[in-house]
Amino acid sequence: MKKITLFLIMLGFFLTASAQYNFPPIVGPTNVASGAPVTINLNDVANVAAVPASTSGSYDSFSISVDWVVGAGNPWSSEADLTLNTTAGSITIDPPTSGGLNSNDSTTLIFEGDIPGIYDPTTDGFIDIIFNQSYGGSDADWNNIVVTLFESPTCIDPYAMTSSSVTSDSAILDWTAGDSETDWNIEYNSGADFTPGNSEEENAIAVTGTPNTTLSGLTPATTYYIYYQSNCGTGDLSMWVGPFLVATECVTFVAPYTEGFENAGDIPLCWSNTGAEEWEYADNGGFDHIGDDGTIIGSTATNGYFAWVDSSGTDGPSILTSPLVDVSGLAAPSISFYELSDNEGNANSTLDVEVWDGAAWNMMATYNTNTSGWELKVIDLSTLTITGDVQARFIFSETVSGDFYDDIAIDDVTFDEAPSCFNPTTLTANSITSNGAELSWSQDGTVTMWNIEIVTTGTPATGTPTDTDIANPYTASGLNAVTSYEYYVQANCGSELSGWAGPFAFETLCDIFIPDYIQNFTNIPADCWDVADNGDAITGPTDLGNSSWANDGFLNNGFDGAYKINLWVATKSDWLISPQFDLTGGPFQVEFDFGVMTFGSSTTPGTLGSDDTVQLLMTIDNGATWISLLTYDSTFAFTVTGEHPVVDLTAYSGQIVQFGILASEGTVDDTEDNDVFVDNFRVRGIPTCAEPSDLTANNLSLTSTEVGWTESGTATSWNIQYGEAGFALGTGTIEAGVTTNPYVLNGLTPDTSYEFYVSAICGPGDESSYFGPFQFFTGYCESIPTSNDGDGVNFVNLGVTTFTSLGDLTYENHTTPSVNVFQGINTNLEIEFGHGFTYGTNVWIDFDDNLVFDDTELVYQGTSSGASSPHLLDASFVMPITAPLGEHRMRIGSADFGQATPDPCYNGSWGVTLDFTVNIQELLCTLAEADYTVIPDCANDQFFIDVNVTSLGDATSLQLSNTLDATTAQATATGVYQVGPFPFGSTVKVFVTNEQDNNCVIGSENYIVLACPPANDDCETAMPAVVNATSTCAEVTPGTILAATPSGVPEGSCAGTPNDDVWFTFEALDEIEIISIINVVGGTTNINHALYEGSCGSLTELYCTNEDAFVTPALVVGNTYYIRIFSGGSQAETSTFDLCIKPAPSNIICDNAENFCSVGGALTTSNVIGIPSTGQVACLGSIPNPTWNIIQVGESGPIEIQIEQTDASGNGLDVDFVIWGPFTSVTEACTDILLEDCPTCPFSNNPDTGFYPLGNIVDCSYSGASIENLSIDNAVNGEIYMLLVTNFNGGAGDITIEQTNAGTAGNGTIEADIEAQITSDEVVIPDDNDPTETDTVSVCGFDSITITADSPFADEYIWYKDNFVIPGETSSTLVVTESDSYLVQAFDNQCGDDAFSQTVVVNLYEDPGTVAPQNITLCDGPEANGTEEFDLATLTSELGLGDGFTVSYYTNTADANQAISPVSTPYSSSGEVLIMRIEDTDAANNDYLGCRQLSQVELVVNPRPTINQPENFIVCDDEDGTVDGETTFDLVSINTDVTTDTNIEITYHTTQADADGDTGAVSSPYTSQGETIYVRAEDMTTGCYSTTTFNLEVNVVPLATFNDDYIYAVCPNATVPITIGITATNFTAADVTVSWSLDGNPISGNGLTLNTVLDEGDYSATIEFNDTGCTNTITTFVEELESCVFPEGISPGVSPGQNDTFDLTSFNVTKLEIFNRNGTLVYSKNNYTNEWYGQTNDGDELPVGTYFYTVVYEGGAMSKSSWVYINR
Repeated sequence: MKKITLFLIMLGFFLTASAQYNFPPIVGPTNVASGAPVTINLNDVANVAAVPASTSGSYDSFSISVDWVVGAGNPWSSEADLTLNTTAGSITIDPPTSGGLNSNDSTTLIFEGDIPGIYDPTTDGFIDIIFNQSYGGSDADWNNIVVTLFESPTCIDPYAMTSSSVTSDSAILDWTAGDSETDWNIEYNSGADFTPGNSEEENAIAVTGTPNTTLSGLTPATTYYIYYQSNCGTGDLSMWVGPFLVATECVTFVAPYTEGFENAGDIPLCWSNTGAEEWEYADNGGFDHIGDDGTIIGSTATNGYFAWVDSSGTDGPSILTSPLVDVSGLAAPSISFYELSDNEGNANSTLDVEVWDGAAWNMMATYNTNTSGWELKVIDLSTLTITGDVQARFIFSETVSGDFYDDIAIDDVTFDEAPSCFNPTTLTANSITSNGAELSWSQDGTVTMWNIEIVTTGTPATGTPTDTDIANPYTASGLNAVTSYEYYVQANCGSELSGWAGPFAFETLCDIFIPDYIQNFTNIPADCWDVADNGDAITGPTDLGNSSWANDGFLNNGFDGAYKINLWVATKSDWLISPQFDLTGGPFQVEFDFGVMTFGSSTTPGTLGSDDTVQLLMTIDNGATWISLLTYDSTFAFTVTGEHPVVDLTAYSGQIVQFGILASEGTVDDTEDNDVFVDNFRVRGIPTCAEPSDLTANNLSLTSTEVGWTESGTATSWNIQYGEAGFALGTGTIEAGVTTNPYVLNGLTPDTSYEFYVSAICGPGDESSYFGPFQFFTGYCESIPTSNDGDGVNFVNLGVTTFTSLGDLTYENHTTPSVNVFQGINTNLEIEFGHGFTYGTNVWIDFDDNLVFDDTELVYQGTSSGASSPHLLDASFVMPITAPLGEHRMRIGSADFGQATPDPCYNGSWGVTLDFTVNIQELLCTLAEADYTVIPDCANDQFFIDVNVTSLGDATSLQLSNTLDATTAQATATGVYQVGPFPFGSTVKVFVTNEQDNNCVIGSENYIVLACPPANDDCETAMPAVVNATSTCAEVTPGTILAATPSGVPEGSCAGTPNDDVWFTFEALDEIEIISIINVVGGTTNINHALYEGSCGSLTELYCTNEDAFVTPALVVGNTYYIRIFSGGSQAETSTFDLCIKPAPSNIICDNAENFCSVGGALTTSNVIGIPSTGQVACLGSIPNPTWNIIQVGESGPIEIQIEQTDASGNGLDVDFVIWGPFTSVTEACTDILLEDCPTCPFSNNPDTGFYPLGNIVDCSYSGASIENLSIDNAVNGEIYMLLVTNFNGGAGDITIEQTNAGTAGNGTIEADIEAQITSDEVVIPDDNDPTETDTVSVCGFDSITITADSPFADEYIWYKDNFVIPGETSSTLVVTESDSYLVQAFDNQCGDDAFSQTVVVNLYEDPGTVAPQNITLCDGPEANGTEEFDLATLTSELGLGDGFTVSYYTNTADANQAISPVSTPYSSSGEVLIMRIEDTDAANNDYLGCRQLSQVELVVNPRPTINQPENFIVCDDEDGTVDGETTFDLVSINTDVTTDTNIEITYHTTQADADGDTGAVSSPYTSQGETIYVRAEDMTTGCYSTTTFNLEVNVVPLATFNDDYIYAVCPNATVPITIGITATNFTAADVTVSWSLDGNPISGNGLTLNTVLDEGDYSATIEFNDTGCTNTITTFVEELESCVFPEGISPGVSPGQNDTFDLTSFNVTKLEIFNRNGTLVYSKNNYTNEWYGQTNDGDELPVGTYFYTVVYEGGAMSKSSWVYINR
């Protein structure tokens, strides 16, 4: 690897003020696994960590913060725990003080507590911390561990208060003084906690002398909260300690008496629990099924804690009993309480209430129904003969095994006078509609009137009725559709009112919507929408409420706000169903956003599969039939932006409609995998004025925003409506008649979210619908993280300006003053973070000043190192050359996790956001150019920086300066200039400034050099390490990771990053060695090391650990191995250490304890060193360098043992011990010994104080002596004791253990016999350990079992199968894979003994596994006797279990378990449940009942449906609008004639075979000329069916036309009627009845002619066959002529415009001739209208007078002659 110099930030630790001390952070990650706690030594006895003394002389408390990240095995952070050890003892914090989550989300944990004893580092600095995860099989990474110690107060808190001799009115208190004080203060209150020292106490006393006192005058049955503190002199008081709780004894209570269970979750005083399951006490539903799945409605009097019982399981009754209560003072005694019960669809549990009347228990009430939330129950006790004090007991019983959910709760149990006006109970709501409901309740007494209050859900009740003096039931009306309501009821008893009962909640139904309507699916499921997962376009939707339609982002953009369904394989036919709409008015259209994308993509449109379809359907008959409006299939090419279909609904005006969107995958499993989307579903009037589109908004300032849109038509003016985000359209501010686009909205509120809509004005009264909304925010988005680390940010250097932090904040506003920066050059930006965490950092500048930090305005993105606290981030960046000049807002966003993806609006946790103003200017000079090189000077622990000036720009001279000192240098020409020297560890940045224009500055990065890399930085340069021949660290090899660099060897199994690894090599002297990293100083103590075999370039890892010491796997003596040492984190460290390698002992854990077999003499062995302590044990504050020894008692009697530890020169070394016992075996010993602290155990038992034995601790000593003595006073033959000896001194030497009273009569002896017994952790083997017996083990479902030789002192084993040696099996365990007999012979080579075990016969049977419950369902046969034959043999075969299993059937579980009385097959039954027994055939043949599984088969005989015989279906031929001999039949209309059972599905078929086979069902309506129809009526639940038939018959209708012989015209104001008539085609007048109508209104007339026609209009004849009733209606139009009067004269020119011509326009004149009185033709014209004004054919004016005319009119059908007069 190259020799390079790292630029790092020095780690260090410091004393903050003088009140606390921070150890250097342990960066990590430190992997903590369950069952393998991690110990980190922070300091040793000699205070190597150099923790300074505090101002008060010691430390007494601590706080430890940890960044916790999930590992494997799904741990929760709440399962983390931490132990802190000092010489004085240990404390475990479990769970964490704060930050612990019941999830695997990353979090920061805080552990806080008091240090065991007083910690003075100057006298004993030892501290360990131990990390643990409690959930089995899990692990987590603990990062950035910060340990803080807090100094002790001058007056130490007292502790360990106890109480004794507690009576009903007094108690004795004792406690332990904090130090040597002799004065104390005590304050106490009854019933509730309080704040001591705040004048809130009920009583206060001062105690002098000894730490004890007596409290008197206390109240019976009361909990007292007691606080105490030390008084160390004037003004010198300790903190208050407490509360310490004392409960006085009970006495009889006097009514009125109430218990509200407000006892912080504990059973109240004087109450008792009995029965199978205890009552519990809670103040919320939590994770339990109290109320409706934990949701509680209503309230009680105390409304806090309540008593409840869990209904899970099948436990017996649970009884809660009250104390005795004296009710003699009550005139009408009663007991009342609130009850809450909701079975959530399970069976109801039962609550019985019994009352003791002084002589016997009396059943008073039973409650086993759901309540409406909390309900008050009142029981009258006046019916009892009360002879003394009374008490109540509440008996909870579970009624159905396997039901779980009816947890019953009670509250506010009260003995008091019975009320005279009872509360209503059992509130319900029925007949719920869209605007009303019928409300009812139950009432005790004779109440006839009630008051009611109805509120919307979430609105608190006021206690003021919304209606008074109402009846029961009560009909609520005028409610809003789709709204949740709650109601309360109060009884009116005349002279008084009851309390309010309720609430009871109900929700109104959906109403029919009247367009305009839009649903944007913000909430899914949307109100009044439904889904279904079955049904096609013919049948309509089925299985409502279930569907694959789900919430997601439209076109896979985002995660919500639209409906989505995935279409892939051929399984789905799912519906999305709208509410109903009333299309009266209109015309209307339906439209929506629609899209298809390939699965998971937001950029690639999809193509539907070959038979996949999506249809828009509509029903106009409430779902009976569906009309297809729109279909998308595989031929449609979808766009990436989606589609917006619009369907005109004009044809359906006036109807009630409902829409369905049906997505079907068809029947072909295509490869196409698509996501289908629906959004913004709208029904509205068809617009005549096009809506605008593409709304935009551009903030101009904090109070003004420019809004714009795209005009879709030709409108030139618009209406704008706007308001704060979420306003309802119609309630906003309107800017009317706007004529400019874009348009500026002024007077807005800063930092506010707005929405706006735009409507186009196409003309007066012609305006489009509003289009929108579009949302904008008037200001920069808020970014205020919820928390930060450490002190957040200390300062920011921007340009040459330093901004000091405003405090420990998460948002800082530094927008004044502005800072000058320049286009195109580096902008200096440095941020110092006040913590040791890595922070992702992003910088934006709002170049376009639109109050939005766009992605294109991100100018820097990076991450701080987190290498120390504080640490500096150089976030400098080059200002874009095109950056707009002037002032702009700059934002720095930083966060521990949340800024990995740049987010200028970040509001998550652990971050700091800062705002600045930069003034961008144009650079008016040419910058210099330079590059920089660091030059280490290893000999003098310093470094230089070479500045290579490659260009002066337009300067004539440059100044070179740095951030560390004030030295400068001048450069007047290009070349290399050296600055420095700078000490190793210094942080330096170099600036190069134009001396002629100091705005022109360039700078280097920050440089830091800690040291030169170590010599053993690579595997190839590994340092030889010394190996000790004895079990001491007499020789060590020193090392350091300071300035170490990555070696390039792949990372191993440790969690740490080996980017600072150093290498050592050694030759193994022993098969097993201990490798220890000791004397770690400086930097981090989180040091990992790994062991490798092989050679550099081809290494194989043997292990990697973050432990300080580790025992190697088996090594080959003489082989060379490599050790790699590196820090556990990823940051550079400065730690130094010593490497110790020594042979490993075997008995350093209990399970490897060695037998003490030097009977009658001394056992001397080398002691153990280099093994860290695993925590506090018994009286020992720590157990470093442990050895475990077994002591077997031979002869009974007292045994005295001496333990001595000395070094090689015979000097004593501190030795400590614990001895436990007696035990019957080593296994029992290592299981029962608790490796934990014993707080009350004395540190030394010399002299013997009589304290021990304590539990199984026989003796213990933690003294500083080198000789310890212990006693086993009454040792009994066969007992086993376990002796732990520790080398607390840590120095190398020998330990001698000797029985000092051996050989004297009456004393006990120690022996070393060996026994052997076969055991197993997997199966049960009798533990009587008789080697002459044979044990049989039969197991089920095991391919193998592991058996173990239990012989604690054995070194070697021989296994036998069927009495023959099994070759190669010499370990303590044997994996048995075949049924046979086995035994083992165990050897103790150390003590020269051996023993045989018992023989164990192993039978391995095969487990059949779980067999799901089966069902055989048959329909009742034609005989209809309810009984059928069931083929059980076929069921057995269908199970497919094979020949190795036997299946039998039984009528009950007891017979099945015992394999007696199986039933035969076929089996006749009318329906029942049989128990199936499935078992290994060999086990069955051997009569072994234990290898079986039970299941069940339900036999069901379902009846055939009972149906009616429908009549023949007769219709007329014109039902389909065409008379052709065939017509349509609405078959569905006769469903109710067949049956009214809604669970029966009716289908119609054309053959009996189709009806029986349920195939070829015809659809309705059905077209036919007449035939027989076969009906199939199938029970949809059971599948059983019945059939019948009926006939379809078609009758003809009468046919006729209107007779053309009649004239169908009338004169205006006619008085003489005309006649019209019809001509029959297929009937005679006698065959029919004819009725007449005019314009749809009946008129008189009943024949084939109508002779009363006077008026214009549509005349209809309705003709009905007299025999069949078939009808037909024909219609003709009779017109009214404009005139029926010929003019008698004309007067041209007399009154111009009036009567100027001879007007015959309305007579359809074909010829007119006019004669003078002499008979001469003067004028004639064909096809005349009004041309004659008194002229001749030549145009000459005729004189005044009378003229004769003839006229042919009505198209030649009529003629007339008369006179006309000319008047001038």
